[in-house]
Order: sequence, then structure tokens, then C-alpha cells
Amino acid sequence: MIKTNKVFIQFFLCLFFLYLSTALYSQSMTASAVVAQTEVSKNALRDGNVQKAIETLEQSVLTAKEDAEKKDLYAVLASLQEQIGMFPEAQVSFNAAAALAQKGTEERQYRMLDAVRCALSCGDISSADFFLSTQLDKPLTDEISAKKKLYALWSWLVKSENKKDISSIVAVLKTYATLDEMNSVKPVIMLSLYEITNEVEWKNSLVTSYPDSPEAAIVSGSAKLFPSPFWYFSLSKAE
Repeated sequence: MIKTNKVFIQFFLCLFFLYLSTALYSQSMTASAVVAQTEVSKNALRDGNVQKAIETLEQSVLTAKEDAEKKDLYAVLASLQEQIGMFPEAQVSFNAAAALAQKGTEERQYRMLDAVRCALSCGDISSADFFLSTQLDKPLTDEISAKKKLYALWSWLVKSENKKDISSIVAVLKTYATLDEMNSVKPVIMLSLYEITNEVEWKNSLVTSYPDSPEAAIVSGSAKLFPSPFWYFSLSKAE
């Protein structure tokens, strides 16, 4: 049964690393940014004070002399902001990182995808749609194209007004699940289909096809929920 009552829900999940890994490691970083990321993350984990780590990174951005270093520090800062639910701030930081990346590069597009994700997470759908249409009109890789399509579909889901709209979204997701070009996001597609339709076949397919994925861990109950809202969207079950 498709979940029909319109609600904007951000799942409380532990898999924030799923796309943050792309944000941080899809492109090479300056040595100083790598050191900063490692030390800040280590200290934040040890002290349990991510806010302090964020403040340190904000100061590092202000004092960075090279654009390349500043760009990478913005990306690290944005990832930490996103992890603790500071989605508007993370969106701004990812945008700043994108602006400092060279035009026409994969790195710039990955950073814009990060900004889109954060815009969706904080409900800023107009900004997400704007970024998708103006900054990502010509994806440079299959992975970027797949994520763009998935994020656009999530935007549509959030804006959906009735059961017909949701049925159309489900139909597109099912098509995506069969396309090789969407391989990089298929576990997320299957999770989305399971959450929207509550059809067990998608859960089973996910666990069978991608047993080691974070999404499979979520549906199988072997992953604990992270106590901070993330960027997945769904609908409440119909009575």
C-alpha cells in the first residue's frame, strides 16, 4: 500500500556517511585540509563536542590563504554541519566549496549535489530545484546524473499533493531500479520504494542484492538509528 497522507518526514538514520563519503573523498583534497579533517574529527569524537570542531573549522576557513585549501575546508565544515542537522548552514558551506572549485569539473558538481541534499533536508525545495536545473544541467558522470535524477524525484515527492502524484513517483522509482545507469544509487532507490510502498519485495531485493549496504542494514534492523535527522523523505501510512 502506498503511504498517502502528506507529511514531510526526515528519517533518523545512521547512514549519513553514505553520501558524505562522496562529498569528502570523491575528489582529492589539499594536504592541510586532510590533516584538518582528521584532527578535527578525532578531537570531536574524543571530546564529544562537534560544535567546537565546527567553530575551529570556521576559523580555519577565515585564515586560509589559498582558495584550494579554503575550498576543502568548506567541504569538511559542511559535512560536519550536515551530520548534526545544521542543514541551512551546510548548504551555504557546500555552495561556498562549489564556488571555489574549478568550473566544469566533477568536483564542482559533487559539491552542488551536496548543497542540493542539504536544501532538501531543510525543506528549501525552491533552492534545491534551482541548483538542479541551473548548476547540474549537464552531469559529467553517470553517478552525478543518477544522483541528480534521484534528488529531483525526492523534490517531487516532497511537493506531491495526492495519491496520483505519489503513484507516478513510485512508477519512476521502479523504472530507475531496472536501469544500469542508476546502479550507483540503486540501494537508495530500493529503500525509498520500501519506505513509500511498504512492499516487502523491495526490502528483500535490497538485502539480497546489496547485503553489505547501509540501506540493507537499516531495513534488516542491524543498524542503529542516528539521533539526528537526515535527508530521506517519505509519507505517513494511510489509515
